[in-house]
Amino acid sequence: MNKFKHNKDFGQHFLIDNEIINLIMLSAGDLTNKTVIEIGPGNFAITKPLLVKAKKVIAIEIDKRIEPNLVALKKQHDNFDYIMGDALHINPNLITGENKVLISNLPYNVGTQIYLNYLQQSKDFEYFLLMFQLEVAKRITANVGDSHFGRLSLISDLLSKREFLFEVAPTSFNPPPQVVSAVIKVSPLSKPRIEVDINNLEKITNMAFSGKRKTIKNSLGKLNLDFEALNINPQKRPQELSLEEFCKISNTILIS
Repeated sequence: MNKFKHNKDFGQHFLIDNEIINLIMLSAGDLTNKTVIEIGPGNFAITKPLLVKAKKVIAIEIDKRIEPNLVALKKQHDNFDYIMGDALHINPNLITGENKVLISNLPYNVGTQIYLNYLQQSKDFEYFLLMFQLEVAKRITANVGDSHFGRLSLISDLLSKREFLFEVAPTSFNPPPQVVSAVIKVSPLSKPRIEVDINNLEKITNMAFSGKRKTIKNSLGKLNLDFEALNINPQKRPQELSLEEFCKISNTILIS
């Protein structure tokens, strides 16, 4: 297979640590009846062990230099297929397969947006097993009161069950990133925990967390909310408000 240098434009950091690869495989559990979607297969460090365990693996790759290797891998494995394209613009619901799961070392530069696209669009994925920068992983899995709690935490909590699994050192990659990474598991819910207009909730949380050190009375002052009627303490800071409280606000007022 062809060798190539990483491309900074695609946020490529190729996993080379066998111990971490084994941990990811253990975390994935039984894949014998699963269709695994992998975004950014890179040097196939995760892809090849997945092919041993999974019913089918479908890789999505934007880097055209990798396509000859994908072609070669498809010839070698009947349970492998690939899609050339930008994962940001591929509807996950159009990827066919039974018992779909997403397992990926996501590109750092677009990983959060890809994750949100799958979380908000996907209808039939059992879980996502994903690697992010540590700070992003903490934000996704944070709970009320945590220092990393914010908009990403709220939307993730509304739509899924979240679990922080383990950290990954920079030396586990080639080239090494400048930050520590982490693997998390996110299991989408069949329906949101609370009925709410997600777009409206995102606007309200954006307004609230833009002034994270402010009280919500100040950061949401333009909305003229009746905090007493909502039974919400206006002196709380946004990271102290629960998902239920934010949804209560969102269901009270619609932002155009």
